[in-house]
Amino acid sequence: MCKKVIFLVVMVLGFALAPAMGAETSLLFDSFESIPWDVNWDANDTLWIRSADGNGHSGTYSALTTGDDEGDLICDPLNTSGAAIIKLDFWFYYIGVDYADFQLRALRDGSVWQVVKPDIAGITPPGDWYHYSCGFIDSNYIQPDFQINLYSQAIGTAEYLWVDDVNITIIEDDTYDVVLLDDGFETTPFDANWNDVASNWAQGVFAQSGTYSAAATVDNQGHFVCDALDTSDAAAVKVDFWVNQSGTDETGFSLYCRSTDGWEIAAQLSQGRPDNQWVHFEEVLVESKYFHRDFQLKFFCTLDSGENVYIDDVLITKRIIKTPYASAPNPSDGATGINLSQQLRWKAGEFAKNHDVYFGTNESAVDSANKA
Repeated sequence: MCKKVIFLVVMVLGFALAPAMGAETSLLFDSFESIPWDVNWDANDTLWIRSADGNGHSGTYSALTTGDDEGDLICDPLNTSGAAIIKLDFWFYYIGVDYADFQLRALRDGSVWQVVKPDIAGITPPGDWYHYSCGFIDSNYIQPDFQINLYSQAIGTAEYLWVDDVNITIIEDDTYDVVLLDDGFETTPFDANWNDVASNWAQGVFAQSGTYSAAATVDNQGHFVCDALDTSDAAAVKVDFWVNQSGTDETGFSLYCRSTDGWEIAAQLSQGRPDNQWVHFEEVLVESKYFHRDFQLKFFCTLDSGENVYIDDVLITKRIIKTPYASAPNPSDGATGINLSQQLRWKAGEFAKNHDVYFGTNESAVDSANKA
């Protein structure tokens, strides 16, 4: 009979423990229930309106854009100075809205409105509440007057889009970045970092930088999946690459990220982006479901004759919070069916001199164990 063995790692520090890391500070949470409803969004005169009773994701109300009630919905300035990570999430629901009619914009360098997501409505079908989240880690967004703009345009009289439960938080702890993948497809084989799953993509001779790229055509299409990456200790994962496409339809080229729930669409790359032009794409993932040992990126395309897709300079980094505590145990917490001869591993605390390891078959006894 196999008993359950529990191990606990305790650090010994050269000085006192630092406060717990990773705490979030809330800058804005709005479910649009107050009077006036746009009390946190009066940085400009918005044409958006408050929805009727019962049209909220939570509570009674939400913010609504439809027909003549469209344009900017800009939050009041928020001080993100000193932040390592800005996290944004909200819920939205739409009927009849085209993919490019709803955009997320953010104030960059205190003066430039940057389109962060040009096609939010394109990543989910209409008719249900959808949760959207993203992060900001570039220093351009760390400023005393950070703002977001939920921008709508070309909304028809029979088209509706509701937004609710907007949440903006910051993490101010010390962090550092680790590069997980940096690929310009110049090596032989070109897909050395992308052969975990067999692919029909080819090495292209049209590049954003260097000589080569990864290319898909009608004869070389389907999925293109990077090898598994360990993001289990991340607080944010940044996906960065360049893309060039020609002739693809609105759903012909998509980006997926692998979460603990499976593959999830991150962007319809053929939507809202020009043909025959290198375009920079960037996404910062901040939901915990993307922080695991088998994170992957997948490009997927279905192309007709004469349509082409090229990607280049793929860069994936993770931002890690410095912590004085041991973390990322392997085997992971709650794992079962583990070989008792397996080597135990963990990520050392930032300032640890050594670690005390306690074993046992009684969880409470191990948890309360000490040198005495």
